[in-house]
Amino acid sequence: MKEQFDYVAIGGGLVGSAIAYGLSRQNKRVALLDEGDVALRASRGNFGLVWVQGKGVDFPSYSDWTRLSVAVWPQLAEELKALTGVDLAYSRPGGLQLCLDAAEYTEREQTLTLLQQQTDGRFPFEMLDNQATRKLMPVVAPDIAGASYCPLDG
Repeated sequence: MKEQFDYVAIGGGLVGSAIAYGLSRQNKRVALLDEGDVALRASRGNFGLVWVQGKGVDFPSYSDWTRLSVAVWPQLAEELKALTGVDLAYSRPGGLQLCLDAAEYTEREQTLTLLQQQTDGRFPFEMLDNQATRKLMPVVAPDIAGASYCPLDG
């Protein structure tokens, strides 16, 4: 007997699984295909971070989608916990992107300022010098220029 599906989601990472989950919530029959744990793709590559910082430069709509996605993550994490019993331990403490030297710090500040302008100020960030960065992350070396901080990162 052959099974029939309404949709096929390719890839069992975060995006593929989210698409399959969303379709199944709409009572669609979904087949989720994945090549297994041998593929080190995007979901593994981001180490479980839900990151807003720096996304959408020259594509403000993508930045907006990212912020909207982050806004619903707490609800999704609770829903998945209720359905599966698995606690994703989602939190949103904000994120630091280290800048190793002054040139990198300046470039990062310019990029994030551009993103903030392109999103009419909807992208919050702060540039931290070494001292401020070390208050948040004491293990940072004294010769690191600083970091960008975004409170939306988790």
